[in-house]
Amino acid sequence: MKRVWITLKSAGLTGTLAVKQKKNIIKNCQVIIMTPDIIHAWLLANIGDKEIMKFVASILLVVVDEVHTYTGVFGSNSAFLFRRLRHLMAVADNSPQFICASATIANPEVHLKNLFGVQFYLIGSELDTSPRYEVEILLVKPPRIADF
Repeated sequence: MKRVWITLKSAGLTGTLAVKQKKNIIKNCQVIIMTPDIIHAWLLANIGDKEIMKFVASILLVVVDEVHTYTGVFGSNSAFLFRRLRHLMAVADNSPQFICASATIANPEVHLKNLFGVQFYLIGSELDTSPRYEVEILLVKPPRIADF
């Protein structure tokens, strides 16, 4: 089997980058990491810029990690943010896929529907294709102190 390596140019957008650097990243990178603050304070605040709207129109996948932390005031503010982002992508005739990851969360489909305003489908262990390795667990009973 021949291996094919695909190199994706990636970058993180932070508040410390100059506007020119941020625009260079959105033009030249395939994977871009942003916090909700950067999406709100820079990306959506500058949506009138043609380069930024072109970027929003080209988004194929939005991944949100640690989605169980999006609760309370942070969760409600994030829900407004994600819905604004979805609206702008729809205006640009774009409907990317959303993927969320969480270690533990009660009622994940309900939580995600509330957060993003769209239906999510849970992928459980039955569809998990990550590699599995045999694990051997040994339980050791330590000697009592009196045995020394």
